[in-house]
Amino acid sequence: MSGGATGDWVRPGTLYVCASPIGNLGDVTLRLLEVLRQAGYILAEDTRRTRRLLSAHGLRGRVISCHEHNETQRAGQVLRWLAAGEVVALVTDAGTPGLADPGARLVGRVAAAGWPVVPVPGPSAALAALSVAGIPASRILIEGFLPRERERRRQRIAAWHRWDGVVVFFEAPHRLAAVLEDLQELLPDAYLVVAREMTKRHEEILRGRVARLAPVLQAAPPRGEYTLVLAPPGVAVPPDRPAPGEGAGTAGAGGGPGPDEEAGLHPRPALSWTDPGHLRENRSGNRPVRAVEGPEGWEGTGKAAGAGVASPSDGRPAGDDRPATGSVPEEPVPLAGPEEPWQQEAVPPDPGRLAVEVAQRVAAGLAPSAAAREVARRYGLSRSRVYRAYLDAAGSGRPPSDTT
Repeated sequence: MSGGATGDWVRPGTLYVCASPIGNLGDVTLRLLEVLRQAGYILAEDTRRTRRLLSAHGLRGRVISCHEHNETQRAGQVLRWLAAGEVVALVTDAGTPGLADPGARLVGRVAAAGWPVVPVPGPSAALAALSVAGIPASRILIEGFLPRERERRRQRIAAWHRWDGVVVFFEAPHRLAAVLEDLQELLPDAYLVVAREMTKRHEEILRGRVARLAPVLQAAPPRGEYTLVLAPPGVAVPPDRPAPGEGAGTAGAGGGPGPDEEAGLHPRPALSWTDPGHLRENRSGNRPVRAVEGPEGWEGTGKAAGAGVASPSDGRPAGDDRPATGSVPEEPVPLAGPEEPWQQEAVPPDPGRLAVEVAQRVAAGLAPSAAAREVARRYGLSRSRVYRAYLDAAGSGRPPSDTT
């Protein structure tokens, strides 16, 4: 293992649980880079993603797959590596291991065996969204992903009415509409902040009462990663921003100058959830920019069901090639074959096509489970569903192909 004065704190025989960037590779920490530099083994949810992170920062390492399907079995190897004095780093595709990501079972085994487990904190989709929500929160409930079954999901949402803190949860794009429908019916007066594609080029943050915000979100196909922060009724929240024509002192209010304008100040325009040409916040310092006419303003990447997990399909709206100011450019994962029409649709492809895409990635050298996860992330599906489609096709005696 390499050393040096700057890395003397990295101890042999230790498992380091490492938070990695949730999108923008520039969000890496110096401490993470030092652990990755000295690690004898780097456990990765997706080896290709982790190698891309290493490459972006001029590092190399022995990257070993460790995901939800094999982390329990991998624990035995990790214990042997630690006994041999190795430094072991655990990372996931994006964000913090163990928080809506694999890693908890492996950490539990290592800790139970008496080996030191050290956190290397950093990016987290839940905390990043909470930090920009503007909601004072002394109590935080992190729900992760809500149940897929409608009744169980509605029971969970209804229980939030009695919670006197903030709720943070994640949602896949293909389930977003159903969740918004439940929120409108059960908690219409709750205050909601929706963070989409955080730290990426097309980051957007929308906020407002559920009854006003949900219709805006439902008016366009969902794209990308979603982290939602909700304050139930009764929790102190910022006032709703007025729609055009409501109140004074806001852009387009039409009610004469407000106090700030009379003082020579120019307040930023209000974001309106009822105006078709509503303002949206983007990633360049979250400055408001005028969205295109109508719901098409809510566009971005196709993604995936992971908590704060970077999408392997980083498709961008046609014609939008604006650089992300002050950031490390994102490197999109190459897809197998040309972009298909369904990438622009909310409806996922059929099982046969899912099996084809997994098979293409396996043929390119990716492990089947990792290939299934990549395809699942691309379409916002569960990995088990994609993996099952692949296994069903393989079990039929007819290997998946573009002609089947």
